[in-house]
Amino acid sequence: MVLLYMQFLVQKYLSKHYYVGTSNLGNDGIYSKDPTKKYLTKKYPAQMISEKLLNELTLMFNLEESILKTYVQNWAESQRKDIDLEFYWLTLLDVVNGSR
Repeated sequence: MVLLYMQFLVQKYLSKHYYVGTSNLGNDGIYSKDPTKKYLTKKYPAQMISEKLLNELTLMFNLEESILKTYVQNWAESQRKDIDLEFYWLTLLDVVNGSR
């Protein structure tokens, strides 16, 4: 029951502060509505943004990254059914090593 409530809180926070979008390269991602958070905008690599987002949520909600990632994924899918966040969740090291 507690985790369901936490998921509700995380997803409410995401809806208030973030949006689902597509980068200039055509990859889906999650971006900040706040222009002062420049590191969470489409100007930065998706992998950098996903890492920063998970760090922010981990600090705010004190939940494990894997749980938060599931909450974020579920939220993104509720925003847009056809979203593909496979590239978004890759680490920068994965990209450099060609793990796609």
